[in-house]
Amino acid sequence: MILDMVGGDYVERNWKAAAVEGRICQIATLRGVAETVNFSRLMVKRLTHTGSTLRPRDDAFKTAIADRLKDKVWPLIEQGKDQAGDGLDLSARPGRGGTRADRKLRSYRQKSC
Repeated sequence: MILDMVGGDYVERNWKAAAVEGRICQIATLRGVAETVNFSRLMVKRLTHTGSTLRPRDDAFKTAIADRLKDKVWPLIEQGKDQAGDGLDLSARPGRGGTRADRKLRSYRQKSC
């Protein structure tokens, strides 16, 4: 499962990184939309790429997602069982600002404001 908030050129990267019959959920497009994509990769790997936005959802729903990620996903990342393909340091706790991913996210937010 890939949870993507970047979009843009990451769409193809995600399709390459995804397992056969993998799932990708697009929750934001910080790098904008993808201009062109190779749909054959999506089809050959039998991927499911869905999209949603959390902005209109209530706080209870968002809290439930954050709690499940904290309980189910972050322990796997901390154990080194993540499949981050681009070398991002995902070992730190989310939102603490010290990871490369946090710095990238901040830079995208600053550019889009």
